[in-house]
Amino acid sequence: MKKIKMILLAILCAILCVTACTGQKQKEEETKVEKSKEDKKERKTKKKKKTTKDKKEKKKNKENKDKKEKQENKELESTEEAKVEKDVLAGTAWNSDNDNSYWVFNEDGTFYWYKDKGVTDDNYFGGSYKSYSGEAVFDSIGDVDPYLAGITQEELLKGFNNADDYKVEDSLYIDTTYNTYLLDGVEKLSQETKNSYYGFLSEDGKTLSIVNMSTGSLYNFSRDN
Repeated sequence: MKKIKMILLAILCAILCVTACTGQKQKEEETKVEKSKEDKKERKTKKKKKTTKDKKEKKKNKENKDKKEKQENKELESTEEAKVEKDVLAGTAWNSDNDNSYWVFNEDGTFYWYKDKGVTDDNYFGGSYKSYSGEAVFDSIGDVDPYLAGITQEELLKGFNNADDYKVEDSLYIDTTYNTYLLDGVEKLSQETKNSYYGFLSEDGKTLSIVNMSTGSLYNFSRDN
């Protein structure tokens, strides 16, 4: 009987040992599986964070690029606007100091140059014009007239007396298109003709000195009040 008890006790101990080992192994497996899940979850979280970060960086880069392009476009527009200065001649009329001619510049971009101030229905040139003043003269003159591309202020000043008295800020360039020339009641112009003038408008806006770029003739005008 005692021997049987010893055998049973031994079997019980063996069972307990096996159970304990199995439980430990199972626990280790569960821990391993849990750790694997956590690692997988962590990798997924990191990947998600990286994806989110990449998206944010991509969005930020796009915003910066758009902002830069917008700024560049704005600067370009400002540059273009600076080139096209305010039309300082619009709405003005001028008496020639050389003869009795009378030059009128209208608000709509048209002009009439009358042979005689007192006669405005005959003996005149007419057409459209565009004026450039100040620094815009040298920024635009080459685009308007390719033959003048690269011309310097010194070269333009050769046709003027007292050239040292003039400043770049006072520069004036007039690009004209003649579409009518009425002489003694007869139209003499069969097609449009282009011509340009370069000169200076006094700081007070009362005197105008210009050279016909085709003939080299110098004209001096006083503003008609």
